[in-house]
Amino acid sequence: MIRFKKLIAKNFLSYGNNPLEYDFKNGITHIQGKSGNGKSVLTDALCYVLFNSAYKDIKLSKLVNLKNKYDTEVTCYFSKNDKDYYVK
Repeated sequence: MIRFKKLIAKNFLSYGNNPLEYDFKNGITHIQGKSGNGKSVLTDALCYVLFNSAYKDIKLSKLVNLKNKYDTEVTCYFSKNDKDYYVK
Protein backbone atom coordinates (compact mmCIF):
# COMPACT_ATOMS: atom_id res chain seq x y z
CA MET A 1 0.00 0.00 0.00
CA ILE A 2 1.19 3.50 -0.82
CA ARG A 3 1.11 6.00 2.04
CA PHE A 4 1.37 9.68 1.14
CA LYS A 5 3.51 11.66 3.57
CA LYS A 6 3.93 15.21 2.24
CA LEU A 7 3.14 17.35 -0.79
CA ILE A 8 4.95 20.59 -1.64
CA ALA A 9 3.89 22.80 -4.56
CA LYS A 10 5.75 25.97 -5.56
CA ASN A 11 4.58 28.44 -8.23
CA PHE A 12 1.62 26.17 -8.88
CA LEU A 13 -1.74 27.77 -9.74
CA SER A 14 -2.47 30.45 -7.12
CA TYR A 15 0.53 29.54 -4.93
CA GLY A 16 3.60 31.60 -5.75
CA ASN A 17 7.01 31.55 -4.10
CA ASN A 18 5.34 30.73 -0.76
CA PRO A 19 4.78 27.04 -1.41
CA LEU A 20 1.75 25.01 -0.52
CA GLU A 21 2.90 22.37 1.98
CA TYR A 22 0.56 19.64 3.08
CA ASP A 23 1.49 16.92 5.57
CA PHE A 24 -0.54 13.74 5.38
CA LYS A 25 0.11 13.03 9.07
CA ASN A 26 -2.23 10.12 9.55
CA GLY A 27 -2.91 9.26 5.94
CA ILE A 28 -5.84 10.73 4.07
CA THR A 29 -9.44 9.61 3.90
CA HIS A 30 -11.14 12.80 2.71
CA ILE A 31 -10.53 16.48 1.99
CA GLN A 32 -12.85 19.14 3.32
CA GLY A 33 -12.76 22.89 3.80
CA LYS A 34 -14.33 26.18 2.86
CA SER A 35 -14.31 27.54 -0.67
CA GLY A 36 -10.92 28.97 -1.58
CA ASN A 37 -8.95 26.90 0.95
CA GLY A 38 -7.08 24.89 -1.70
CA LYS A 39 -8.92 21.56 -1.90
CA SER A 40 -8.87 21.53 -5.70
CA VAL A 41 -5.28 22.80 -5.79
CA LEU A 42 -4.21 19.88 -3.58
CA THR A 43 -5.93 17.42 -5.92
CA ASP A 44 -4.48 19.08 -9.04
CA ALA A 45 -0.97 19.09 -7.53
CA LEU A 46 -1.16 15.37 -6.69
CA CYS A 47 -2.37 14.52 -10.21
CA TYR A 48 0.28 16.78 -11.76
CA VAL A 49 3.23 15.24 -9.89
CA LEU A 50 2.01 11.64 -10.28
CA PHE A 51 0.45 11.67 -13.77
CA ASN A 52 1.69 14.91 -15.42
CA SER A 53 -1.86 16.22 -15.82
CA ALA A 54 -4.35 18.18 -13.77
CA TYR A 55 -7.39 16.60 -12.15
CA LYS A 56 -9.58 19.18 -13.85
CA ASP A 57 -9.52 19.83 -17.57
CA ILE A 58 -6.66 22.38 -17.47
CA LYS A 59 -3.75 22.63 -19.89
CA LEU A 60 -0.38 22.07 -18.23
CA SER A 61 0.74 25.57 -19.24
CA LYS A 62 -2.13 27.01 -17.15
CA LEU A 63 -0.89 25.27 -13.96
CA VAL A 64 2.07 27.66 -13.76
CA ASN A 65 1.51 30.54 -11.34
CA LEU A 66 0.37 33.48 -13.51
CA LYS A 67 2.33 36.08 -11.52
CA ASN A 68 5.73 34.34 -11.51
CA LYS A 69 5.29 32.38 -14.78
CA TYR A 70 8.21 30.00 -14.12
CA ASP A 71 9.80 27.47 -11.74
CA THR A 72 6.67 25.42 -11.13
CA GLU A 73 7.71 22.56 -8.88
CA VAL A 74 5.65 19.90 -7.15
CA THR A 75 7.14 17.21 -4.91
CA CYS A 76 5.29 14.30 -3.36
CA TYR A 77 6.83 12.20 -0.59
CA PHE A 78 5.39 8.75 0.05
CA SER A 79 6.25 5.29 1.30
CA LYS A 80 5.53 1.81 0.03
CA ASN A 81 6.46 -1.41 1.81
CA ASP A 82 8.40 0.58 4.45
CA LYS A 83 10.59 2.27 1.81
CA ASP A 84 10.51 6.04 1.37
CA TYR A 85 10.25 7.66 -2.07
CA TYR A 86 9.60 11.03 -3.63
CA VAL A 87 8.50 12.21 -7.05
CA LYS A 88 9.40 15.71 -8.25
